[in-house]
Amino acid sequence: SGEQRFQVEEYKRPEFEVTLKEASDALRYGRKARVEGEVKYYFGSPVPGAEVKYRITRARFVPWYAWWWNWFYAPSGSSEVASGTARTDDDGKFFVEFTPQAEDGSYAQYPASFSVEAEARDAGGRTITDSRSYHAGAKAYNFDITPDAGFFTSGKSAGFRVRLMNLNGVQMSGGGSYSVHRLEKAPDFARSAGWGGRFGDNPSLERTFTSVPDGKKVESGSLDFSTAKASGIKLKPLPCGVYRLRLKAKDPWGGESESAIILVSADPGGSNPALKLPPVTIFERASYQPGETARVLVGASPLKGVRYAEILAGNFILSKRTLRGGGVSVLSVKVGTAHRGGFAV
Repeated sequence: SGEQRFQVEEYKRPEFEVTLKEASDALRYGRKARVEGEVKYYFGSPVPGAEVKYRITRARFVPWYAWWWNWFYAPSGSSEVASGTARTDDDGKFFVEFTPQAEDGSYAQYPASFSVEAEARDAGGRTITDSRSYHAGAKAYNFDITPDAGFFTSGKSAGFRVRLMNLNGVQMSGGGSYSVHRLEKAPDFARSAGWGGRFGDNPSLERTFTSVPDGKKVESGSLDFSTAKASGIKLKPLPCGVYRLRLKAKDPWGGESESAIILVSADPGGSNPALKLPPVTIFERASYQPGETARVLVGASPLKGVRYAEILAGNFILSKRTLRGGGVSVLSVKVGTAHRGGFAV
């Protein structure tokens, strides 16, 4: 047996509420920002002359669609950048001003989220709070890029869909351009630490090829961004190899907004000697139905001789495959009912 003591008190509704307003636009690094708020009684009248304490913190902001950022600009903890006290006017309104600044060094071009916390105390001594996040950056736009496949196959056209997004996640209209560059040089492959009871996390291709310069430009064109739908682009068939897709758009804050991702094109029936890749397991598609054939790009350029692959469903091995020839190749898996719920290679 046991016991637990607790105290019951009469609930008293707070006398007023504190509200921070949404920003009309995203904030820009190095430019003074103004955040407005108000304090009012629950029956609607303003609270004049109220003291409001505020605290502002900065954290990294990774848009949900920018999946290729995480290798370099992963979410981090927050740090305080400003604090102080404001006071409401006769209409119960107050404001906070601060200048958002970027992180130092290599992260300066990435956006950040600034969280403003405001608090006031009612006559009973209770703390009434509100908080809201505001996005800031060096550029006004980002890109939402969705390739049509995890990897492409030589002989078939490659495509992708792209949207122009502002820092608040609103789809924008405007003009831009794209270019595709073949990457001729192989990156430096980090040596694996060896088997320790689990597979380690391999870096993304964007990280692996970050120091590899653009090679020959194989295709380019213009983009017309719309607020209604994504812009679809169909590329000419890409010969077996590794490519960098670059996107640019005119930025209203000056200059251009830019982004880039890595594209891979493979020969489904060959040994793919042109693919200079680290250890990879890339599915051509994200989902399959029973009766379809899943194709998976597996292997690594430094591998020699025989490779072994296991098809897993949870902790169960569904099948084993032997792949000869080393390097990188395309593995085909006939999807059946045993693969329902997902499988891994």
